[in-house]
Amino acid sequence: MNTLRFVLQGISQEYDWILYPKEKVIKMLKDDKLSKKEIELNLKLYDYLRASALKIIDILKQNGAKFELKGAYPNEITFLITAREGRVKNNFEYKLFEKLLDNKGKLFFYIGMNQFDKAKKFINSHPQVLKKPFFLDYPHHYFYVLQKDSKYCNIAKYMIKKYQNILYYRVTYKPKTFLDIRKRECFKKIYQKYNLTSVSNPYRAVDKKQITNNSYEIFKFIKTKNYKKIEELTKKPGWNFVVYKDDVLDYTGWTAVTDDYTTPFLEALLGKYKDKKIVRIMLKNGGYMSGWNEIHYDILKNKPFHLEKYKKWDRIYKLNEGGLLKNITPIYLAVLKNNLNLVKTLVKNGANVNINLTDDINLIQFAIYYDTKANIIEYLINLKKPIQFETFELLAKYHRLKVLKFIKNNKIPIKNYTQKEAAKKVLNDLLKIKSHLSKKDQKQINKITIQPFKKIFDLN
Repeated sequence: MNTLRFVLQGISQEYDWILYPKEKVIKMLKDDKLSKKEIELNLKLYDYLRASALKIIDILKQNGAKFELKGAYPNEITFLITAREGRVKNNFEYKLFEKLLDNKGKLFFYIGMNQFDKAKKFINSHPQVLKKPFFLDYPHHYFYVLQKDSKYCNIAKYMIKKYQNILYYRVTYKPKTFLDIRKRECFKKIYQKYNLTSVSNPYRAVDKKQITNNSYEIFKFIKTKNYKKIEELTKKPGWNFVVYKDDVLDYTGWTAVTDDYTTPFLEALLGKYKDKKIVRIMLKNGGYMSGWNEIHYDILKNKPFHLEKYKKWDRIYKLNEGGLLKNITPIYLAVLKNNLNLVKTLVKNGANVNINLTDDINLIQFAIYYDTKANIIEYLINLKKPIQFETFELLAKYHRLKVLKFIKNNKIPIKNYTQKEAAKKVLNDLLKIKSHLSKKDQKQINKITIQPFKKIFDLN
């Protein structure tokens, strides 16, 4: 278990009484009819455990420990809700939570405690906290909770003032949650002042010309493969937001990434209009997928890959923990980055090459889709024999002749087929595809795919 979570869980379960105010503890001890000396000893233990818990957290954090919480919300949202519901009842609990959280979590915590002056000071002393892409994971939860706070509009306006892109990310407008007319008017003014246009915005600009620079435009550029515009947009902070499908229908027509929500990076990486050149541009400018663990981030950011900092069981768990949306594990990123050494390192340290994406695409198929180097695909094929017929067919359709030769020469088995049977079946499929093409395209597919394929598998 994560060490910081273990500290908190130990306190809340084994020693939950140290979370109580001292007066309550004294009353409990007296109710149990303890002697004065026994009460004093218990109170000494109470003070010792409180001080120790705070000190342990300091030691752990100084050595790189992070607080990770699995579940529907990230930990900062959990603590925001905890604070809002009044479950932080004394100074010790406040200090405990404050120490556990990182900068992002602290800001949420102060907002949840209705400490807006402290939140403003924190934003001013930590300007980067609003600019980190992962600050806005689960943004809809954040603003949904924020808009219920009595002073939410003040802090929202202040955050926008400091970093205007922050409200491009998914501010919900639900009239029934705004029973206070002042909140409703405040929210309306925020939209109008910053021209925050979104499908969910009832105050959106009518003139289409006004929304040409809106962040959602990036989905249109993914569809039309407008590399210049994507390069321009992704250099700005806050481009890689999480959106709901309905919000981007005008720009994508349909997103194949997920039925619920996506990011521009996910759309370019796995969506209907996936494009490797766009993925490269986005990776260069900070592309990410919401909900990934720190190994994913290290790979994306080209940080040194230090697996030794994890215990073996924890390391394997992290290596095979998929992203929230498509079940992508770190080895998919290594394949995407065309880094054979990294692929081998991950496999050596326990990465599972048999984990499929949620739409049942396997690792080798993923490598084929993204034009991964032949030596990486060959390495993966050697690890995963026999290969599926669909993978074999995909190699032919994507003209991966070098890999097909590798399969032939090394007698790689194909599930449920002999090599010859599989090759004949693929050839028939290729000929069917050819029959539906124009004469010009028929010549092209015949030249670059069908004839070389026949030659490799002796089908002449």
